[in-house]
Amino acid sequence: MNKTVTINISGIIFHIEEDAFETLSKYLSTIRGYFVNAQDKEEIMSDIEARIAELLKEKVSDFKQVVLMSDVDRVMNIMGKPEDFAGDEAQSNNSGRDQESTTINPNRKKRFYRDPDDKMIGGVCSGISNYFDIDPTIVRVILAILAFTTFGVLITIYIILWVIIPEAKTTAEKLEMRGESIDINNISKTVKEEAEQLKSRMEKFGKGNRSGERVGDFFRQFFSIVLKVLVKLVGIFLVGVGVALMIGVIAIFLNKATIDGTNAQLYIDDFLGANKFYTFIGLILLLGVPAVMFLYKGVKMLFNIKFHNKWLNIGSGALWTIGLIMLVVTGINAGKEFKEEGRIKTPFVMKNAKQDTLYITADLSNKMLEQFSSYEEVKHMGKIRVGGFRNSTYEMLEINGEKQVYGAAQVNVVESETDSFEINIIKTANGLDKRAALERARKISYSISQKDSLITIEPLFKIEKGEKLRAQDVLVQIKVPKGKVIKLDKSLYSFLHDVDNVTNTWDGDMVDRRWKMTAKGLQCIDCEDLDINEDFDIDVNIGVPPIPPVAPHGININDKDAKVVVDEKGINVKSKDTRISIDKNGIQIETKDKKEKN
Repeated sequence: MNKTVTINISGIIFHIEEDAFETLSKYLSTIRGYFVNAQDKEEIMSDIEARIAELLKEKVSDFKQVVLMSDVDRVMNIMGKPEDFAGDEAQSNNSGRDQESTTINPNRKKRFYRDPDDKMIGGVCSGISNYFDIDPTIVRVILAILAFTTFGVLITIYIILWVIIPEAKTTAEKLEMRGESIDINNISKTVKEEAEQLKSRMEKFGKGNRSGERVGDFFRQFFSIVLKVLVKLVGIFLVGVGVALMIGVIAIFLNKATIDGTNAQLYIDDFLGANKFYTFIGLILLLGVPAVMFLYKGVKMLFNIKFHNKWLNIGSGALWTIGLIMLVVTGINAGKEFKEEGRIKTPFVMKNAKQDTLYITADLSNKMLEQFSSYEEVKHMGKIRVGGFRNSTYEMLEINGEKQVYGAAQVNVVESETDSFEINIIKTANGLDKRAALERARKISYSISQKDSLITIEPLFKIEKGEKLRAQDVLVQIKVPKGKVIKLDKSLYSFLHDVDNVTNTWDGDMVDRRWKMTAKGLQCIDCEDLDINEDFDIDVNIGVPPIPPVAPHGININDKDAKVVVDEKGINVKSKDTRISIDKNGIQIETKDKKEKN
């Protein structure tokens, strides 16, 4: 069992065996004796002790905390024996020995530092020259030429290197920069050279020759401050992004997130079904993990926190990946529900199908929604837009606590193969397979009606309760025989679906006109003013029933007992028992019992 001693070398505490301590103490005392008359003895001894502490620290670990005699012998072999540099006389009479002592050690690895003793601006060029053994003048000339040929890009690179490359401040760092052995002889020689250089610089400073260095120091400090400010700004940006993402996570968690003004939960419920739990967790991870990491990184940059934990980064990356995988899997499962399309065509039985002219209109009086007025509570939940599926829009209503989903029907006009008008109601939906798609299409509720030559389409179709949104759609296909005429009412403005005609007229311009089916297709027979854009603005907007859409360029007042419409055609008042029209034809009054005309 050996006795140990605790010592302090260059500010570092070591536990050392007693015999090793005695040997090291004699070694340091001998060195101190050789430099007793040196002008810079304190600085030389400080650098020597710092180097000895660095070498001893290499031999200490968590498993070996005591400095042994073998460790001290290693230090003395590396640093050199005092007898090798024994006195000023020997040093002065043996210049070759000095030359040998400063020879670069080929087995020692250099480190890249900025050289403060041979700098013009920041010491980067002299640091490069030391590392690659090149004359610093050559490096400066090359960099000056490149600074012009790269249009200043190299100047930016130089400034960045100036900021990030450390300066060789201690004697050991300067020797390491040049690849010289860090022993007693080189340390003492370097300290003396630095003293001479300092004396020379002070003389030059007295003559006012340090302006270049002062300018260089100023620019280095300036760009260092700019870099610190940029770091703080990046930190603020990261914190801002983190806060925004965290708000999104909280909104999802509290069911307050919206998509296009509609509660996001509607999208999750009506698209994903049984997968919505995994979607919810996946969204939390996909947004929550980056939110936490942005906040963490931003706070570290703002407050200059040096804490690093690789497991935190690995764990957060793993959680984010799990969230992404969950969303991808649920998305793929939901996407499979759109694999096959089912189409059901139901003919509408018409009366007097061989008539010459057929009038088509859409019932915008909200008859379909008047039934809701009898319910105690009707709430407009929102609107889901499905851009990828025929640009469909689904309206959501909550009626006495139960959700009902509606979509807008579409109207198309094609040529009939017979001499009679024909109308088909085509319902489509998607599913995992053909059978599921057809079953889903059958569950769509929709109807149209006929009164003489007037066909009235319902603007909305209803999706059966519990059905998920799988691109359900309704198309009213109107077949017109050759030579017959169809009149499209203004109310169809939002429902016409890419109707072909010989003049390639846009759907919105086809309304309020008569079209005749010819061998070439639909031909307008009253389109003299077709170039006039009447800018119709009719849309399907359920809202809270029974509020109807506003009539174009007019006033629409809808009450439980009466409806008043004022537009370019005149004034129309309609109640349960009476209908009054005032237009260019005069005044018309219709009641249940009689019809009057003035």
